[in-house]
Amino acid sequence: MIERLIIRALRKGIDDLLAEPGRIATFFRCTLDLTEEEAEKVVELFAAKTPTVQFQYPRKDPVFPLYAVVLAGEQEIAPRALDDFGGFTDMVDPTAVSLGLIGDDYIVRTSIFRGTYHVITYSEHPDLTLYLYELAKHILIRERDYFKENGALDTALSGRDMGPDAKYGPEWVFVRRLEFQMSRQFNVYDDRGVTIRDVRGISVITDGDQPSVTGVTPYNVEPDC
Repeated sequence: MIERLIIRALRKGIDDLLAEPGRIATFFRCTLDLTEEEAEKVVELFAAKTPTVQFQYPRKDPVFPLYAVVLAGEQEIAPRALDDFGGFTDMVDPTAVSLGLIGDDYIVRTSIFRGTYHVITYSEHPDLTLYLYELAKHILIRERDYFKENGALDTALSGRDMGPDAKYGPEWVFVRRLEFQMSRQFNVYDDRGVTIRDVRGISVITDGDQPSVTGVTPYNVEPDC
């Protein structure tokens, strides 16, 4: 699940920055044009106010600062183009077969989903919220190979400030939202078999009194229930 990938990436990134605080100073000086003195203050703040990472919005008695990872929405973007493993209905996932998870008679029904996830930065100070927001961007961009290796492709980031709203957390904290978008293949393994429901691309060739049909291409398939 993508939420787990984001949470793991953030937690790993935080641990890496704590182990190598010089990277924080370099990032803020070279990328965000802070002075040496300002960058060192960010390093000190990060060590003193290290954020935690959690799934979903803060609940009762949260400890700030923190990153909350929330699904904003997702949409199926390629249901027709990639249904039934790109149109090859007899194709199976060889890795799943080799692991003994499915039989070699399974059909893989495939789609692509585009998801938007919010990484929401909460803290008790506006400057700290800004710094942690920028570090979340730094971590997620640095971990793009990790996302690709786990099937999260075409990642993109955007962001915005959020005003006080009791629905999403205490009204006295400062909040900034980072949007993380990605696409991922979604497979459904089906062992029910298929039957042809319709065909297209028919050409008729006459051979004496008996016509023959060639060029038949399956147009759509459905389970043989």
